[in-house]
Amino acid sequence: MVQKAMENCLVDETILVETAQKIAKETESPSLIDAFDLYVLKSGLALELNQDDGLFLFKPEKPYTPMAQVFMRQFAYALSIYRVYLGVCETYCAIYSQNRIETQIQKDCIESAIFLKHQLNEKVDLISLNPEVIKIENEILSLLTAKKVHEGLDQFKKNIDTLKIKLVALLESGTNYLQDSYKEFPNNPILWILHDRSWHALLKTISGLLYAKQYYYSTLYGTLEIKKEFISSIKSEIEEFDNAVVVINFPAAMRYFDFLGSD
Repeated sequence: MVQKAMENCLVDETILVETAQKIAKETESPSLIDAFDLYVLKSGLALELNQDDGLFLFKPEKPYTPMAQVFMRQFAYALSIYRVYLGVCETYCAIYSQNRIETQIQKDCIESAIFLKHQLNEKVDLISLNPEVIKIENEILSLLTAKKVHEGLDQFKKNIDTLKIKLVALLESGTNYLQDSYKEFPNNPILWILHDRSWHALLKTISGLLYAKQYYYSTLYGTLEIKKEFISSIKSEIEEFDNAVVVINFPAAMRYFDFLGSD
């Protein structure tokens, strides 16, 4: 019975996505975490979710044997860490799928202006070209106003900043779960100095995968520590991505100035 309830928590990611999409009809956006919580809390296990820190807690109505109690608490930690993993994946997807700033109008104007510029070097009726030149010039000047150049940029940066804060919070939560659960369940086999129990080995494997092997551990003191520099580097990478996308989305605006300043 307990095994079946545990299996109910371990839902295939495809099913999680489908459930998240159904939930999205009632909320602003689909959430893998919300879908996962739904399955865990309805699994039949005595698990509660601490909404403040996103940690699953094992609170049985009847006492388990000491060994079973430890195992279920470890399982609750594992679910909490997996919950962080889902949130990290979801947040990265949201960052990379942000709507880009539309610059097609600017690009079309530039192509038209370049075409007319080439016409000046050929034997054409300049008077007949003048209305078209004036039209394109007015369009370019209109698009170069501060409002047009920055249209969508403020919202884009706001969205990225919000997602960055969410991602850092998730990574910091995961750090706490891994470090606390490593220390809470000591490594105590007979030859503990030579090898880990499966729980400690699992936590080190997860730390390596989720935090790019950026962690320290001490077999002697029974501690695991995720390097703080790793999360700082993630912040920097997102900021670089933010700046890079802005540059990619505004080549047209920058080319306007090059074109208008050319002979």
